[in-house]
Amino acid sequence: MKFVVILRFISIILISVALMMALISRNNFSKYKDVLIPKGIRRKIKIYIRKGKVYNTVRLEEVSEEFMYKMIRYSGAVIALMNVAFILVSYSLSSKYDTNAVRRPVTGDAPIKVEINTGDFRESDLLLEVYPKEYTEEEFSRLSDKAMIYISAVIMGENEDTGNVKNDLIFPEMDETKTLKIDYKPERMDIISTTGKVFREDLDRDIDIPINIKLTDGTHERNEMITVTVLKNNSEETKSGLLDKLVEAEKEDRSKEFFSIPESVDGKKISVNSGTYTRNLVLCQLIALLTAVVLIYRKIENLKEKGSKNELQLREDYYSFVSRLSLMLGSGMETKDAMIAASEGNKRLAEEVTFCINQISSGISEVKAYASMAKRISIPEYTRLLTLICQNVKHGSSRLLSLMDQEVKNAMNIKREHIRRDGEIASEKLLLPTGLLLLIVIGIIMIPALKGLI
Repeated sequence: MKFVVILRFISIILISVALMMALISRNNFSKYKDVLIPKGIRRKIKIYIRKGKVYNTVRLEEVSEEFMYKMIRYSGAVIALMNVAFILVSYSLSSKYDTNAVRRPVTGDAPIKVEINTGDFRESDLLLEVYPKEYTEEEFSRLSDKAMIYISAVIMGENEDTGNVKNDLIFPEMDETKTLKIDYKPERMDIISTTGKVFREDLDRDIDIPINIKLTDGTHERNEMITVTVLKNNSEETKSGLLDKLVEAEKEDRSKEFFSIPESVDGKKISVNSGTYTRNLVLCQLIALLTAVVLIYRKIENLKEKGSKNELQLREDYYSFVSRLSLMLGSGMETKDAMIAASEGNKRLAEEVTFCINQISSGISEVKAYASMAKRISIPEYTRLLTLICQNVKHGSSRLLSLMDQEVKNAMNIKREHIRRDGEIASEKLLLPTGLLLLIVIGIIMIPALKGLI
């Protein structure tokens, strides 16, 4: 019980912290973001956002901070709600079931063993057997009356009545409430078995057979008898005195559904070892925290997936971009104009080129702008191409066109390699259904052949 209180106290602390996270203002988050979110996670979030869309340094900082701010508030709200639910569940369980109250097994079942914690580290735990609920004489009488009515309704099975038994009888082993155990003992078991099966093959005359019925709940017993006419065939040891007293208390209290373990015996405090109950509460607490972690992880993964899709699109557009750029540079266009024209039709690439040209228009040198673009894209093919352009801008090169032609050939080889790899991946995905079809065909051929051999 103390452990449950500790868990609730931890939940209250978590709720307080989570509410502070959920209610944090935008300004306060900006002050304490370095404490709330580790540097590595902040850096990765910026990388994923940059891959998803083009931003300048200031705007990238604002967008990434906005994302982290919403993530913190969202996770705080989730943790708070989950822990509130945990506290409500723990209180509802503790109010519904006294932790020292043990539900008795169903009447007729074997007793269950309950560990009793004496609170003394020098003593080992006691094992108390809790027996099923026992009925009073009046309760058993009412229950057995209903059971006899139930037996009378089902025992004849397909037979018309007790005077015309031709088919097997039905002997239910339990009453309708699954509380009383029922035993049957026909006086002629060579004609009617204890399971209700009727043997009348050798009968040359009708015969009356009494059937003794015993109903019991494990403590009380009632015996009845019905007569049917079968027609002829026309065609562990205790550990201490403390356990003895608990056994006596349990025996005296068997008329109730729950047996409440006393809080103390002979001045010694005792309690039921609620291992399962405690484990369930700990599990709920862990699920609450894990849910918040998983939700945050999914938000970051969604951001990562968006960036990966954009990166894949840039890779696929590289060949068309570099071939058009080489053609336009060969026609005498300036580098800036050629890049803009070459990127038309490729939305993601056009955003990068437009951002780069805007940087140049705002006063940033071409070399720095192209180098910045290469860093933002972070794809080897684009880095190599932009390095060639930077060298041309810096030093000038009569070999630029020949180098661009070579880069076009490299891009073609890269595109072929990507197509080959995509084909291999597609082939691997088709391998399983192809194998299943092969097995089906083998089955269609082999099964008739095997049947013919048999």
